[in-house]
Amino acid sequence: MASAAPDEPGVRLGLSGALSQINASTVLPSARLAGYLLQGDSGIDRRGAGLEHAVAEVGWRLTDTWATSVAIGQHGSDQAHLEAAWLQARRPTPDGQWQLTAGRQRPELGPVITQAGHLDRFALVPLAKRMAVNDDWIDDGLQLGWRSAGAADVQWSADAGVWKGQVFPGSSAASAAPALHLGASWGDWQLDGFAARLNPQGRGAQINNANGAHSHSAPLCNAALKQVICFDGSSDVAGASLRWDSRQWPLSVSAAGLVRRDSGSLSSANGSAQYQGNNRGGWVDAVWRFHPKAQLGVRTERIEASHSLNGPGAALLSTEAGFSAYAPMRRNALMLGWRVSDNVDLHLETGRETALGSSARFSVLRLVVRTDFSFPMTTP
Repeated sequence: MASAAPDEPGVRLGLSGALSQINASTVLPSARLAGYLLQGDSGIDRRGAGLEHAVAEVGWRLTDTWATSVAIGQHGSDQAHLEAAWLQARRPTPDGQWQLTAGRQRPELGPVITQAGHLDRFALVPLAKRMAVNDDWIDDGLQLGWRSAGAADVQWSADAGVWKGQVFPGSSAASAAPALHLGASWGDWQLDGFAARLNPQGRGAQINNANGAHSHSAPLCNAALKQVICFDGSSDVAGASLRWDSRQWPLSVSAAGLVRRDSGSLSSANGSAQYQGNNRGGWVDAVWRFHPKAQLGVRTERIEASHSLNGPGAALLSTEAGFSAYAPMRRNALMLGWRVSDNVDLHLETGRETALGSSARFSVLRLVVRTDFSFPMTTP
């Protein structure tokens, strides 16, 4: 993905961000997402007012062939981080265009999945994205893409990438991770699918009874295995999405599904076992643009998992991994959005999360700002 660079030679500067006020009587179950073998931390308590997400990016197209982009992002009070830093070469052909992008970027998953939770219409990252890739998948790697010519009845896209695989569900000691994406759009429809295999070695998660303070990196798996459970094996991640964006009606409907399958071994200071984990989920949303400046949206989500452990201490490992706290989780949300200006949107949202027979209601007020500046390169 390389939309940050202008299509013609020149420079594009982009600024975007969201401020939010989230009210809820208790920490939402999705903050920790216990029972899905993430990092075992407490997650982010989004209640209160604060910076949801902000991104500053610059894209520079040097020539028709070469382009580069850098993006810096920040969440709340966390330290700023590098979201993108890539160099791309493209080559048009009579049938379409090839592009090769190297560096830090988001592996292509299709627009429905990639854009969900990233300055989205809805405030919270979809449960299925949390479960599969722990929010957004941003990685260092090389991605070769093909885009068919726009004049055809069906526009095809294909992307094959090789990634370092050192972000979740990979690990700092993982080997290279291959990924493939295929997409097609025709008329009002957009269909996408992707698959990736990561090979984490020593992917740590804090044990269920540890302090579990929020962390952006997985706990260290060392010889002591102190307060940590470690996974070694393979993680297969796959997903598909479909969007209908009507040209005749002010309505769009999107659906997405994601799975993450872990296969390997779990170990802690108290034992080890062979492990199989199947995590799956998805969402459906609909947005009605009932006024040129207003929209009403609804999203419903569900995730679930199954775990199998065999070996000495399997019962204790299951408790330490938080599997005893597992429950299917649902979230339903209703959103009302108003376009204040060309660059500013105001969103009101209310919703409920349900897990283990209990529920937590939330309400959100969000201000989303997007602006960009373009500076074409002129020749004398």
